[in-house]
Order: sequence, then structure tokens, then C-alpha cells
Amino acid sequence: MADVAIASFHLVDVGLRRAPAALARIGLDRRALARTPGLLHARSLGAGRDGRMAMSFQPDRRALFAVWRNEAALDRFLDENPVAARWTTAEASWHVRLRLIEGHGRWAGEPILDEIEPARGIGGPVVTVTRAAIRLGALPSFLRHSRSVTGSLDAVAGLRRAVGFGEVPIVRLGTVAVWDDDGAARRAMTEWSDHAAAMRAAAANRMFTESLFARFEPIPGPDEGVNSVRT
Repeated sequence: MADVAIASFHLVDVGLRRAPAALARIGLDRRALARTPGLLHARSLGAGRDGRMAMSFQPDRRALFAVWRNEAALDRFLDENPVAARWTTAEASWHVRLRLIEGHGRWAGEPILDEIEPARGIGGPVVTVTRAAIRLGALPSFLRHSRSVTGSLDAVAGLRRAVGFGEVPIVRLGTVAVWDDDGAARRAMTEWSDHAAAMRAAAANRMFTESLFARFEPIPGPDEGVNSVRT
């Protein structure tokens, strides 16, 4: 059987005491990830509190978005890689495997969505990933809209959690969100007025130099249900 790629997202709270060491290891972790067999794409990320779409970086919280050649490669990483081994001593963590429902865009110039296995059936929760590289001149407008979006999160029907992440402070940001189902995720794109206004402004003012949006189906796996990261 041919290899079928999947994605994964990992969110880890290392604890404030370990935060300085975790920050110092970012470069080393990226080199370790680059040597990982079966890892097609990896983005090592900073992350914020749940429910904060931007500008909420927490020094004790790390994240990873990755694309794997197959599930076996992800299993080996979780079982054997020193980066994943450190996650086992974290205060809390959340890991999710992902098949692509639909998406478009690039991440750091790469069409990373092209290789991910299509979803098999949409009947349960859905995970969305949004990521953008923001033009410096558009940053004030982007942040104004982000504050409006964050302020209305609690009123969005079907939204279970939203976690902001960043690659470069301020200008390369994204969000991972978990929804009750695909219908809730799709309706929010048009019925969530603050989000819709932000997207219209982004298009009209050419805020982004690059963007990506995707909806994913979570895959049950041995890492499913690990202790939830605090909000």
C-alpha cells in the first residue's frame, strides 16, 4: 500500500520553571526535527492562551504543526524522538492527528496541504488551521480586527476551543480551532460577523503576503485523549 500522508498538531505546556530551557532549545529542536525520518514538513511554534487569536504569547507553551509520510512515521516520532520524549514530562499536552477535508494556501512557500490524506467521513469534531504572514504596514489594522474577533469568541456557536500560535512575533500568526462538526466550522466563516469583517478587510487591504486555511478531520490514535492543556 502506498504511503498516505497525515498532519498532526501538538500543544505542550512545559511549565514556567522549564520555560527558559524550552526557549533555548528551539533551534536545537528544529535541527532534530529536520533529521526525523518520515517528517515531510514541520513548523515549530510559539503559542498563546486558549481563546486568544493573536498577541498572547506564553513563554511556557510550545506547539508543532507537522506533515508525516504516514501514521507509522508519527508513531515512531512519538515513541523515539527526543523532542517528543520531553513532552512526556510536560505539565499538560494535547496531540491530534489530522486528515484534510478541504484547504488552500501555502506555508512558507510550500503547498503542504497537497500531500495530506483526504478525510474519510465527516461526522464528528472538525479542526481548522488558519495561518498568515502579515505585511508590516497592515499590522495595526490586523490587530484591531483580531481584538474584535477575540472578543466575540464566546458567542460563536459550535466552537470548542481556539489556540493562537506564532512563528515570528507579530507578523506570522495563526489559529487552531476545534468545532463541534463541519457544519459549525463552515457556518462560522459567514455567520461570525467579526471574523467575516476581518476577512473582508484583509482582502480589501491586502494585509497578507501569504495565507493558508484548512479544515481537518481528527483521526483517533494512541495519543488521543491525553490530558488537556490549560486555558
